[in-house]
Amino acid sequence: MMNGSSSSTTTTTTTTTTTNNVISLLNDDDDDDNNNNNNTTLNLTIKHYEKQLQQVNKDINQYESKLRPLRSRREQLIDIINKKKNELELLPTSRPGKFLEKFPWDNDVKEVLRNIFNIHQFRKHQKEAINAVLSKKDTFVVKPTGGGKSLIFQAPAVLEEGFTLVVSPLVSLSYDQSLYLQELGINAKVLDASTSKEEVKNIFNEMIINKKNRDVDYNLEMMKILYATPEKIVKSKRFFQKIQVAAKLKNLTRIVIDEAHCVSSWGCDFRPAYRRLDLLRTSKDVDQIPILALTATATKNVRNDVQKILKMKHTELFLGSFNRTNLFYSVKEKPSNYDKFVSNIIDEINICKTTYNRNIDPCGIIYVLSRGDAEKISKTLNSNYHLRSRPYHAGLEDDAKKLAHESWRDGTINIIVATVAFGKLILFPYTNERFPL
Repeated sequence: MMNGSSSSTTTTTTTTTTTNNVISLLNDDDDDDNNNNNNTTLNLTIKHYEKQLQQVNKDINQYESKLRPLRSRREQLIDIINKKKNELELLPTSRPGKFLEKFPWDNDVKEVLRNIFNIHQFRKHQKEAINAVLSKKDTFVVKPTGGGKSLIFQAPAVLEEGFTLVVSPLVSLSYDQSLYLQELGINAKVLDASTSKEEVKNIFNEMIINKKNRDVDYNLEMMKILYATPEKIVKSKRFFQKIQVAAKLKNLTRIVIDEAHCVSSWGCDFRPAYRRLDLLRTSKDVDQIPILALTATATKNVRNDVQKILKMKHTELFLGSFNRTNLFYSVKEKPSNYDKFVSNIIDEINICKTTYNRNIDPCGIIYVLSRGDAEKISKTLNSNYHLRSRPYHAGLEDDAKKLAHESWRDGTINIIVATVAFGKLILFPYTNERFPL
């Protein structure tokens, strides 16, 4: 009995354990099903919103594709408007023929041209430009080399009280023009690194002389034109202070920017000091002085850039043709043999002599690339061909440069062999033409 009873108890226990395990397994399956259902629901939800997000992104991209060209067009229109505003500000204000009308100074101008400069008729745009200058207008003149740009400020300088400041990049050209004006009886001076301390003092005194202390006839003798480099103006505080005082005293009549294309970084001969000349229009008193810009080479972009940098307003613009019918260009191969090279130079000199039918030795400039070439070729021309020449380059002492320049002008020598240090435009002795060999 007992054995049977024990057996029954054991069986019951076993059965109970098995049942519990089955129940436990069933419960686990239910949990898995619930988890799976939840995961499925969440995944479906995520996919639903991801699909919506994709649609939103698609819509945004569609709008962006439409907005992108609109934004680009907006920037273009803003840029065009700003450029047109600048162009409007820089446009010449004069109507055609305005400066060909009669002016109170017409007879005085004619008299100065005839009696001082020995000129009896105007070249193209000279009369209009001179009238614009005498009308105290900012003026921009583009005329070819030898077109008579210098007269546009020289004649008014003689007529008016005070002096004209000419900003020129080439000391040799400034020196040449000052000698030419002095020969005409016009007090013109050059201020550069080689100017003596005594001369600098005299120039400064003439710049700031008080009108009340002048003699009646002093205006005939006072300085009328002062040449200076842009570097001298922007780097010498003392000189610029004198300019300011001269402007305040009404002694400074006009500022001339020669080779004005140098102001623009787009110009062929850009010089950093030129770009700082805007201080002429940002300094008290000096900002009221009219500006005359002169150049032989200036595109529309360069002209606009120059006017903007110099802060020229309502500028009177006079444009001449670049074409020079009396000039020609030829390209020839340079011989490797030095003697042959010099012989070719002599041939060119003889061609010039024949072409211009001169009874005297031809006078001109031979430009070379190096100081050594200038020295060597000049020596060869003198010793082997009995020509009268001198070298000119930046390595010479100031006195040697002046001697070469003066000797060339007065006919003691007839040929200068030079680097670009001599400048590009030099008065041709005997004829006042400009002519490089």
